Amino acid sequence: PLWTRCQRCPGKTAFKTPDEFARHLRDTHCSKEGGSFVCRYGNNDVCASLPLEGVSDEDYEAHVLKHHVLSQKEAERSDRRHGHPKDDSDGGRSNGEGARRAANPAFPDAVAEPRERWTIYHSAQNLPAVLNDPRRSRRESDFFIKTWGDHFTDTTPLPPCLHVPTISRLHFESYLARTSRRYRRHLRRASSATSATSDGRSGTLVRSTSFRDGTPESIDIVPMMFLKPDFSLEDPETFHTVIPWSVIQPSARKSKETLAPKQTSRLLQEKLSHYLDIVEVQIARQVSLKSDAFFQAMTSHDALSAKMTTTLQAVSSLRQRISVIDASLVNGALKVLQLKRLHANYIAVYSKLQLMATVHQAQPTIQRLLATSDFVRALDFIEATREILTLELAGVQSFRHLDCQLIEIEKVIDKMMQTDFLKYATADLNRPLADDVQVANEEHLVAVVFGMLRLRKQSFVDLYKEEACTAVKATVKQTVIEFVSKNDELDLEGNGNSLFEQVKQLDFVKWIALLNEVFKNVALLLRRILAVQQLMKQTVDLAAGISHSDESSQQYQSQVEVMMDMATHDEIVASLSSMLFAVCDYAHERCSRLIPSETKDGFLDKLSSSSFVTLCKAVDSFTAQCNETCKHKSTVLLLALRTQADRFVSRFHEERKMKLSLLLDSEQWTRVDIPPEFQNMVNHVVDKDVLVLPEKELLRGDSSKGKPKGYLEINSEKYGIAGSAVMMLKMVLEYCQCAKDIPFVALNLLSKLQELLRNFNSRTSQLVLGAGALQLVGLKTITASVLALTARCLQLLLFFLPKVKTHFEVHLTTRREMAKHFDQIHKEYAEHVSEIFSKLAHIVGSVMDAQLNNWEVKAPVPSPAFRAVAKHLSKFHGAIAEVLSPSDVVMLLGWVHAAFTQSLRAHLTRLAVAKDGGPQHGLVTQELTFYAENLKSLGVPVTFDDLWQAR
Repeated sequence: PLWTRCQRCPGKTAFKTPDEFARHLRDTHCSKEGGSFVCRYGNNDVCASLPLEGVSDEDYEAHVLKHHVLSQKEAERSDRRHGHPKDDSDGGRSNGEGARRAANPAFPDAVAEPRERWTIYHSAQNLPAVLNDPRRSRRESDFFIKTWGDHFTDTTPLPPCLHVPTISRLHFESYLARTSRRYRRHLRRASSATSATSDGRSGTLVRSTSFRDGTPESIDIVPMMFLKPDFSLEDPETFHTVIPWSVIQPSARKSKETLAPKQTSRLLQEKLSHYLDIVEVQIARQVSLKSDAFFQAMTSHDALSAKMTTTLQAVSSLRQRISVIDASLVNGALKVLQLKRLHANYIAVYSKLQLMATVHQAQPTIQRLLATSDFVRALDFIEATREILTLELAGVQSFRHLDCQLIEIEKVIDKMMQTDFLKYATADLNRPLADDVQVANEEHLVAVVFGMLRLRKQSFVDLYKEEACTAVKATVKQTVIEFVSKNDELDLEGNGNSLFEQVKQLDFVKWIALLNEVFKNVALLLRRILAVQQLMKQTVDLAAGISHSDESSQQYQSQVEVMMDMATHDEIVASLSSMLFAVCDYAHERCSRLIPSETKDGFLDKLSSSSFVTLCKAVDSFTAQCNETCKHKSTVLLLALRTQADRFVSRFHEERKMKLSLLLDSEQWTRVDIPPEFQNMVNHVVDKDVLVLPEKELLRGDSSKGKPKGYLEINSEKYGIAGSAVMMLKMVLEYCQCAKDIPFVALNLLSKLQELLRNFNSRTSQLVLGAGALQLVGLKTITASVLALTARCLQLLLFFLPKVKTHFEVHLTTRREMAKHFDQIHKEYAEHVSEIFSKLAHIVGSVMDAQLNNWEVKAPVPSPAFRAVAKHLSKFHGAIAEVLSPSDVVMLLGWVHAAFTQSLRAHLTRLAVAKDGGPQHGLVTQELTFYAENLKSLGVPVTFDDLWQAR
């Protein structure tokens, strides 16, 4: 039987049963590609009976049973028994396809049963049947590249054949010269015949000719839809195009014009079968044209197998030569290396014994180092010993407990260092503040910090922070106790009052002295804390490998190795900075408790501006010292001061608001004399261009110029003002001075000052324009001099408003846009002044119009009416010239003249006087000349050119 032995395995393995042989073929001589099985039982791993495309699992079992397990006669007998016809063309073809091939002699079987030794020329298949296999994909594009891959390129150069001569174009020159003329004539005739033939007729001719000649029909008959790469019957549109609805739904066919359902289906099936036959014929034709290429590929495969056999022989020879070289040259050298390694092992054992002796002395060495407070070396020795135990002495039974002992010693060292650090911090921070030494026992602190860093412990930062806060609290308390004990007026133990309750009993002078003393001592303590913090930071830098230029750092740097990375270094440095900031904040918090909300007689609420400025300067000085020392601006003390500052500003504003209200209610609206001190103050403000109050020595000025004046002189311009304006200007300067001295309340002062300025403007308008002064102070009437004086007071404040705005913009720390509200106040003041000027012009114009009502154009000239007008103008000029500036006087008289001209024009119309050169025109001209001369004497030259033109 065929199944007893495997003909392809080198050992010629024997099998007991056919199943065992079939299982061997599947495991050894079968390859699986995707879901198909390819039989490799044959020469060159190619089965002569199974196509290279592979078959299903069931077909593969049938193939093995038929062609490799059973003999030829047994296979035929089995086929006849089961009713299967003999089919050697394909192991996986169906009965229908075999019948179709038998009926069509144009497709004979491409694979026959081998009757002689198989060669590569026997490897033929019925390719139309393979391509038309319904169990495989119908993709033609990857048929020849499915096994090789779509990127396969045959790069093997083909040598030229030695038996075939090289043919060039020169061999055909004589032939081309003889046939070129006839060939061109042939091309012309062929092109003319093609153009003269219609498409339909030529197509019919080609088809009929091909049919008569027996050549395969053209692929053009097959619709293009079947040739598309995305052809799929799953698409509904494609399905209904291939199989019309009339075939599926009988009701869709017309009863008379269509055939029966079975006949229609049969015609559709025959048409599709015809298309399939055309495609198969074309595929077979194309494959037959490429048969030489297939045979050549198989020939190359055999050549490659021969080369591999030669290569295997060469490799075997090379291995034999290498074994000879090993025996003669290599083995002796390896023996020398063996002895060398043995010698090295002896040395290693000796070194290990010496190392064990050293480790045995670990505990006494650690005790000696701790006795000298050399924590770093002790910890380094412990770590080195543990590393030796782990790497070098692992498994030594005598040292099995030493590692645990070293761990416990390390924990004890950690506790020792924490205790020493706390003792050092307490002793250093509680030293007398008079001691000039910033850091005591520097070496001990550095040793402890290095040791804690060696253990990667950062707790020393928190420990020092707690001790520093405790020291700050004790310093503040001790300073208060010492200060209070020096005052005989206070009893420390009387009435059981607490310390801070006794502080509230101090007056301002003693209280500010106590505050300065506390600030001084706390600042000294913070500088001491800063020195320790910087020393610890330098120690951390050295532990991270960062060098410093000072001698002490260089001394430690030569003795200490790098203990941490830069990330840990940055974290510890940040913790040290945070520690210093926290201590600074705590110091401010303790000092802020000395600023109580309630004190003896409430003196903080009754402080003058100078006293409050003294308090602010003391706090600012302490804050600046802390900021310089700790590089941190704490806000705790400033917030406590700000609370008092807000109360101070509210009281400051209410006092001046009340004072201004009383002044305005009692204002007589008469000019007052300006004291020399006030004039010197204004001169200082104008000359220096700063809105601050000068020193008292500058206010006194020269004694020879100490007489009061009836006006305030600013830049050679005289201001005749009322007493309320003098006081208002002084209040404005006080607000500006306070904003300069206390910048953090400048915003609050700004809003209060704007409120005060608006209050002054509105109250002035009520008293003067609204005639409120008639009832309050008993004025008989609001005269022109009162109106002019009021306008001049407002102009004085208008002069200083831009300077006030600039001053607050400089001293405001936030929300500087609030200073823009001064522009609105400036506008309100200017409108008020314009309103007063309009009122003055209206009053004088009304008086002059009343005089013109009684005017008659007749002699004598000037008439009584014009004389009265001139008298009123002179009186009005005298009332305002002493108060207003010359430019304002000229402007007002110009407004009055314009009103007079308009009124005169109306009266000329009433009297029917025209510019006709008559007697009345002459009289009016004389009247106007008198009026113009009178205004000219007052410094206002006028003309009447537009009087007659307008009429």
